[in-house]
Amino acid sequence: MSAIKSKRINLDYNDKLDVLNSLKSKSKTRNELATQYGCGLSTIVRIVQNETKIRNIAIDNGNTSKKRQRAGNYEQIDEAIAVWFRQMRSNNAVISGHIIMEKAKQFAVLLQIAEFDANGGWLSR
Repeated sequence: MSAIKSKRINLDYNDKLDVLNSLKSKSKTRNELATQYGCGLSTIVRIVQNETKIRNIAIDNGNTSKKRQRAGNYEQIDEAIAVWFRQMRSNNAVISGHIIMEKAKQFAVLLQIAEFDANGGWLSR
């Protein structure tokens, strides 16, 4: 017998909210929802367990088309870097990714954001 590998399905917050609303109104069962969205029953159970977190993210974020929440929201640093970058480029300065990350670390210290880590992932976003 060969083992069947299942694909991991990541539902966005819109779908998760639809699942929660369907269960709340009792219009569909968990098994029906799992079949509809092509995911496992355990995924539906996990959505129900995290209902308050999912609803809070949907309220706070507003953009429910994302599949997962980003770890940090560093809008102040991003804005400061953008202003600094434009100023430096207006002076025809050559700026590399390493320089941007170092400047972001400096802004994090000035803004007292201790958990910020300027890395390649942050830079690419």
